[in-house]
Amino acid sequence: MKRLLLLFGVLSFLILSTPCNSSDDWLVPSERDALQKAHTQCKTWCEQNQNDCDFCSRDRGCGPGYKQMASFGTYIFHSLYWYACKGGPDDKINQLECQKWCDEHKGPPHNCARCTPVVGCGTDYKMLTTFRGKGKTWHACTKTAYRQASEDNKAECEKWCKEHKADGCVMCHQFPECDASTVPMENFTGKGKNWYACKNKTSYKEESEANKAECEKWCRENKDKGCVKCDTLRYCGIGYEAMKHFEGRGKNWHACKKK
Repeated sequence: MKRLLLLFGVLSFLILSTPCNSSDDWLVPSERDALQKAHTQCKTWCEQNQNDCDFCSRDRGCGPGYKQMASFGTYIFHSLYWYACKGGPDDKINQLECQKWCDEHKGPPHNCARCTPVVGCGTDYKMLTTFRGKGKTWHACTKTAYRQASEDNKAECEKWCKEHKADGCVMCHQFPECDASTVPMENFTGKGKNWYACKNKTSYKEESEANKAECEKWCRENKDKGCVKCDTLRYCGIGYEAMKHFEGRGKNWHACKKK
């Protein structure tokens, strides 16, 4: 029992001490909004307390040698927080040099995406170059090919969803089944993380009415082929036969013609 408790304690420590700079792909819209709000609060606090803040970070603990001065967030998970970070008087030198280099190398072939004091740059990033000196070491980082491909899939999904808002698209999600209140409409896959365009779930009544409307529209368009009515009976009843079925959601409807 003691060994099991010790093992549990070690695992808990490792989980809680892991830097929370992972991809935000798993976030639902409300969590993403909360995270953006926390970032804005952190930046505002830093602007108002410049003597106590050098930068904002998603990394709990702020990175090697830095002190966490304040935290911003409303969720229990630390991965949804932003932290105001402070270093020594000389630590700004490498930070500013890194940011200057990164701004100058945003395009190919370097594609610098961010600077951080975190060794290895964090999940989904890789190191380009390091800035050492009297203060803390900083690293210029680029996105991995997987992260870039994931962001491309996400951007393509959001563009499609915006263009198909009239068809009911309300969000993009990383889960194939969307979430509890939505269902998938379109898939966006590739070398990175897959994304799915989602629409709100409809009631059984709404789906039944949609089936009926589709059936009646098809029947009008195929009147010359003999379609005379739509019916909920699969084989249309005595004296009729089915031409096409509209089913899979709500009550099924069937286009019919006379025998």
